[in-house]
Amino acid sequence: MNGEVYRFAGEETLRRFIKAPTRYCGTLRDPVTGIRFEPTSRSPELFWIGGPYFFRSDTSKATFISDPHRYTVIRLM
Repeated sequence: MNGEVYRFAGEETLRRFIKAPTRYCGTLRDPVTGIRFEPTSRSPELFWIGGPYFFRSDTSKATFISDPHRYTVIRLM
């Protein structure tokens, strides 16, 4: 999520995370503004290369959509 890498102990843990990621992720960085925030189930969300991205506002999400490659976080493992 938002370019962060998560590791899971098993398939069941991964399924729980996918079902409700905001319950488990903690603090994220908005990919547009760089401001750290704790997403909720009502936070604007967009699935982009590598997984979901969460935003602090609809404005941040719209900015991301206008030029997603500029804001995409790529983590090499």
